[in-house]
Amino acid sequence: MKKNISLTLILSFFSLVAFSQREKINNEDENTEIDSVFGNFLLVNSADSSKSFKLRDNSSYTLTYVEHPKDGITRESTYFVNGNIRDLYDTKLDFDVLNESIEQNLYNESTINTTVDYSSYYYSALEQPRSINIKDLQYVNYSSPLRSGIHNVGVGAMIVSSTIVIALAPLLNIKFKGGMSINEAGYFNMTKVGLIGFAAGFPIAYFSKIKRYRVTDKKILNDKDFWYLAKERGY
Repeated sequence: MKKNISLTLILSFFSLVAFSQREKINNEDENTEIDSVFGNFLLVNSADSSKSFKLRDNSSYTLTYVEHPKDGITRESTYFVNGNIRDLYDTKLDFDVLNESIEQNLYNESTINTTVDYSSYYYSALEQPRSINIKDLQYVNYSSPLRSGIHNVGVGAMIVSSTIVIALAPLLNIKFKGGMSINEAGYFNMTKVGLIGFAAGFPIAYFSKIKRYRVTDKKILNDKDFWYLAKERGY
């Protein structure tokens, strides 16, 4: 009986999350038809231009770029900016920043880490998009809305399954009559179902995690491990 309860919990959670993610993706697709400020940019494989995919405007992504200030204090600054590309040119791009992390490596061997969430308050400097040199870019971390939804299902299944194993299995199988004891058969059955759910969720979460793409200038490198940014035709 309790084995069926835990199995029902996992299956119900899978169904609920999958439905919510599908609705979220459908709504975002509808919004995409209305809002096309972004969404006209591609990542193209440096060695084979037939391999490309669209950076969807209904999900943010992260750019990593490096600058070398001439202030005599900072050796190198690495920026991890999350948001969307506003426009793309030959040597630079304009990026609308939602949040960012900055790692500053100083000449005195110390490191300063700063994280800022611009979505939580007004910041006048972000009224205009940030200009980033293409040559400074290192990576694009991107996951499509569908891939993100699948990832969330996997992570959610792991959380629910862990809850069953750690909390529900012992709690629901404690017997108080005649002194406290554990219903071993029920406990092991629920634990087994939880472990099966965790084992199912882990590969889903792992293989649908955000992918990192190494970025180059399309005029410089011809390598299958590198990608370059391009405008979609018609824009």
